[in-house]
Order: sequence, then structure tokens, then C-alpha cells
Amino acid sequence: MQLTQKINTLGCVFFILAALCLPLSIAGYNLTIALIALCVLLSGNWQEKWGLIKPQRSLWLLLALLILFAIGMLYSSAEWSRRLYILKSYYKLLYVPFIVMLNPSRKWCNAALSAFVLANLVVALVAIVQVAANLSHHTDPTSVFHNHIGGSMMLAMAAFICFIYGLSTTKYKWQLLVLSIFFIVILLFFNTGKTGPLVLMLGFLYIVFRKKNWKYALSTIVLILIAFLIIIRYDIGLGRTLNLAIKNSSALIKSEHHNSASIAMRAQFFRNSIHLIKQKPLVGYGTGSFKNEYFKTFGYPAWGPVKPGQPNNSYFVITVQLGVVGLILYLLFLLSLWRDSIHPDHKTSANEVMLVGFTIGCLTESFVRLSVGGFFFVFLISLILITKNNAKKS
Repeated sequence: MQLTQKINTLGCVFFILAALCLPLSIAGYNLTIALIALCVLLSGNWQEKWGLIKPQRSLWLLLALLILFAIGMLYSSAEWSRRLYILKSYYKLLYVPFIVMLNPSRKWCNAALSAFVLANLVVALVAIVQVAANLSHHTDPTSVFHNHIGGSMMLAMAAFICFIYGLSTTKYKWQLLVLSIFFIVILLFFNTGKTGPLVLMLGFLYIVFRKKNWKYALSTIVLILIAFLIIIRYDIGLGRTLNLAIKNSSALIKSEHHNSASIAMRAQFFRNSIHLIKQKPLVGYGTGSFKNEYFKTFGYPAWGPVKPGQPNNSYFVITVQLGVVGLILYLLFLLSLWRDSIHPDHKTSANEVMLVGFTIGCLTESFVRLSVGGFFFVFLISLILITKNNAKKS
């Protein structure tokens, strides 16, 4: 029994290390969650572990979606190497049951969230140093350890965590709220990407509307508008990108290769993805088929001889591959997960807001499939289901 407890404790330590590695190193995160799975396998107590995952409807919906991806390989138009590559990118979600079976206590979960925030603080400070030392040149200063899309999404999540915990605690209340504001400033004034600020803005609107306080809702909207006017007026950070997008509105048609090309790219992807979906709406073209079908139908995009591997939208990429059946299953999974994330006394939880933020981010990036977003999703799903189990025990 003592050995089992020691292995479980070691697994919980790896859980914290995984949260620390997530914004800093995907290789480190890969290693730590693999070690978590090993600890779960070695610790035994399978009847108890089965009791932790059996009642989780969200897990069964996730498993059904992954089975659908496996079936999609059988009729896909992609070469087998591509089918296996795409299947593998989604199957990292199979780590979730292992982390749920580890079942770390609330103390361990809070420590993991603290580690995640600490790692994002490191990212933010390095971004400031890069700007101060003029090291970032033409790259985004928040592209420290990941690309600016993944990095900015992580910073938005850290802002949510600090804000929610700052509102719900008396200890370190102002420190957490100031830290949340610090992450917001980094996202608006240092980051040039649009996904992180979009997640941040709509996530905070969700918080104030969830609290059903219209005074706070109006104040938040006004503050967001003021912040956007400042960054656009003074051409700072995200404002520089938005100004370029406004000045080069012709890029929406021509898809020219400059800083606003990401808007044009998404507009073209979305339009063309809808066209593909209309051709095979029910079950799609199969796992890994997006790249082949897009190129076969539309050729190279206007901005360069690159075969697009995904349409920068999780919902479109799933629907093109698995049809409306796959999309409905994925949306049912997200709905079930959202219900699991709601606090028992209906307070707004950090997990709930992060999930809403993630689903918003999936509108402009294929986060579920990509390594950074996908591994964050593994962490988030696990946190939600573990918190639900802990709430049942208490």
C-alpha cells in the first residue's frame, strides 16, 4: 500500500511538472505525461480507477470521436502515412483517462495551475526582455517557446486563472488581479497575433455575462473598446497587425503575403472548406484527407506554393474529414465537458472559462490537432474531470 501511495504521489509531481512544461517545452510535457501514464499503470487498484472513469460521459464521447477518426482512415483519400500522422495527432487525447485515473487532490490541481501561471509569467518576462533588447526583430515577442498563436492562447488562459482566483479568494487577491492585468497588457501591447486577444476578450465577456451583472458587462465592453482604440491609434502590438489588415483590405481578395495575410488565409480557408463540406456532408472525406482534397479542388493558395494541411479552424477540419456526424459528436463532447466544468454551487470556475476560451480559439486555429493546443486540451479536460470527481468526494 505504501508503495502504491508513493507511486501516486510521484505521478502527482509529474502532473505539476507537465503543467509547468506546457507553455515552455512540448518535449518536456510529452515526457511528463508519459511518466504519469506509467505511474498509473504501475500503481494498480484497477477497480477503483475504473470507478473514476466509468461514470464520465465526456470520456465516452471522446472515445467515440477517436473511434470515428479510426474508421475515417478506412475511406480516406489521403496516403496511409498521412492518415496515420493525423490519427496520431488526435490520439494524444488518450492520455486523458490516465490523468483522470491518477486523480490528484484539489491541492495538487491548484499547484498544477500555479505552475502553469508561473511558466506563462516566464514567457511574458522573456517577451519584455526581447522587446527591450530589440531581439524580436520582425517576429512576435510572445513567440518565446511556441509560435505566437499557441503562446498567446496560453497567456490568455493564465489571465483567466489569475482573474477567477483573484475574485474568489481573499488571500493574494490583489496580487492575482494585478498579474491578470499584466498578462492582458502583454497580450495587447506585445503580441501581434489575433487569436489570443480574441479568446481573452470573449472569455472575459463570458465571465461578466455568467455573473449576470449588466453593470460589469457594460464596463468590460467599454474597457475592451478603449484598449483596442489605444493599440490601434498608437500602432502598438496587436494594433499594428489590425492597422495593416485595415490598410491592406485588398488582401482579403488577393491573399497577398504580408502581415495581414492570416486574415485573408482564414477567409479563403473558411469559404473553400464550406464548399468541400457541401460535396460530402454526412461522413466527409476521411481522416487526414483535408490536405489532398483542398489541393485537388482549389490548387495552391494565392499566397504561395504550399499545400494547406488544415483550415485554421478545428470545426471545419473535423467536418471535412468526418462530416456532420463527426462535428455533432465533437460538439456533444464539448457540451458535456462544459456541463462537467460548471462549479457545483454554480460559481464561475477557471476550468469553465478556459474551456469556453479554448472553444473560441478553435474558430481561428486547429488547436485540437496541433501539438500545443492539443496538449493544452489534454490538460484542461483532465482538470475538469478530476475537479468533478473531487467535488463528488467532498
